Amino acid sequence: MTTKTLTQPREILAEILAKMGIDATVEQREDDPPLLEIGAEDPGALIGHRGEVVRSLQHVLRVMTARAGGSPTAIVDVDGYRSRQQEQLKETAKAKAEEVKKTGRLAVLAPMTSYERRLVHVELRDDPEVTTESIGEGGGRRVMIKKTEE
Repeated sequence: MTTKTLTQPREILAEILAKMGIDATVEQREDDPPLLEIGAEDPGALIGHRGEVVRSLQHVLRVMTARAGGSPTAIVDVDGYRSRQQEQLKETAKAKAEEVKKTGRLAVLAPMTSYERRLVHVELRDDPEVTTESIGEGGGRRVMIKKTEE
């Protein structure tokens, strides 16, 4: 890092990208938590396979911001990737819930991060016909959707 201490997530992320030799812009939207949108010529390189790179950037940013005494609660997105993934995940959760309601059989979704599991739980929490539960261990944790017992 530079000689001055960076504490704002946007500044820290911009510095990380610069140190990586990546020519990119970082725009901050004042959501809660703040969304840091990276704009780059080759967004795929910053997204990575199934979002691995953007998740890694998120993790490094969280650690560095916390160590600098700033608030580590900013979300990193590249070219709207995470936003699209979140919407797709919500749609999948709703479709699986409808399937569970029709068939009565439970559905188990693919392994996902704690953030993704939370999105599914939140998306389905107001549906009185289904319940959700996280199952499994470590990187294999999944969401199970089952019909609410009467």
